[in-house]
Amino acid sequence: MAIETLDNLKLLTDGGLAEMLGVSVRTVQRLSTRPGFPKALYVGRCRRWPKESVLEFFRQCERAGSTRKRQTPVSEESKPAGETL
Repeated sequence: MAIETLDNLKLLTDGGLAEMLGVSVRTVQRLSTRPGFPKALYVGRCRRWPKESVLEFFRQCERAGSTRKRQTPVSEESKPAGETL
């Protein structure tokens, strides 16, 4: 059963994850230090990211973000005179 699970496991390199997310490798490195971000798997010194774990993390972030009330930015017309942003 464990072998079947490994057969379906898709692993991404830092570069592959960065490409999938449309960010830099450095951003992937920063994301990896965030609480709750999926842990990477290490084979020797090679770091690999389980694709499904990363996708699930962003799905949860998206769901949490959709329940939050967004603040509207202050426009130039609505701010008091003489005040800067």
